[in-house]
Amino acid sequence: MSPSMVARSFDDLVSLESGDAREFIPSELMSPPEGWWLCRVRRTNKTHFVLELERNPHGSHAEPLFILSARRVGDDFYISRYEGFPATCTDGQAPVGGYCAVLRGVGAAVGSKSKAGDRRVFELAPAALGLPFASALQPLATISHSWFKQPDCGAEIRTVDASLLGGRSESLFVWDHNSARHSWPLPQREDAAITTGEATSTSPGQRVGVASQIPRWDSAHGCLVMKFQRQRVKVSSSKNFIIFRAKEAGRGGANGNVDPGAAVMQFGKVTDDDYALDLRSPIAPLHAFALALSSFSFRV
Repeated sequence: MSPSMVARSFDDLVSLESGDAREFIPSELMSPPEGWWLCRVRRTNKTHFVLELERNPHGSHAEPLFILSARRVGDDFYISRYEGFPATCTDGQAPVGGYCAVLRGVGAAVGSKSKAGDRRVFELAPAALGLPFASALQPLATISHSWFKQPDCGAEIRTVDASLLGGRSESLFVWDHNSARHSWPLPQREDAAITTGEATSTSPGQRVGVASQIPRWDSAHGCLVMKFQRQRVKVSSSKNFIIFRAKEAGRGGANGNVDPGAAVMQFGKVTDDDYALDLRSPIAPLHAFALALSSFSFRV
């Protein structure tokens, strides 16, 4: 047995003894945090991704806290709770285990030439189900990327819309720390528009619709602008976006005017392979990571 397999087996035993299993999604990853979480997504070789919580975003003396890792294989992202997960995968091959969720592209092929208005759709599902994309089950998130040309300057503007499965964590297929067993069932699939995916109080799982802000054209400076909070985003990039609840995203207003204080997530470039990811309720950490990962697989 290789050293990595020994380490993985030891990690599994420790996790199970503490009432946890890393191949399942714990409730804390599906529960929106109280207040803002300031995180980083670090990318290696465009295939390995790590999500970290910054314990001290204003200094360097505190080590960041590992949350999730991911490995991109073709059009899919395998999300794991093992810190060393990306390094244990064979290039170009889907892992056989060690992951808790899969973000799968269900739209056009990666790298295909898109036409304005084309959508690229992703679905997030727990891997522990065995059939993560069974047609009868709701995905944990449905994420859609599309683009259009801004009329004032002709720039290609990316839009992001998502329908997130929220509500109480007991309604999800997650690991129950108290009883050391998984919770059933995952709610049945419902046909709902991504941008208006708010469920009624009688729905088995509450869905939250979120959408990205449209950049505003600043005629004085001759450029598109968006206001990111806390000066966290440092570099211009087509991957940069700010997420609001769908009804607050300002899609129907002139020049994309919105209240910056209503943002619930922001994602943007810091260096070539380092991205800021900040989130708060109603976005859960797993949802935020999936939204960020999907942006690496959409090109206009």
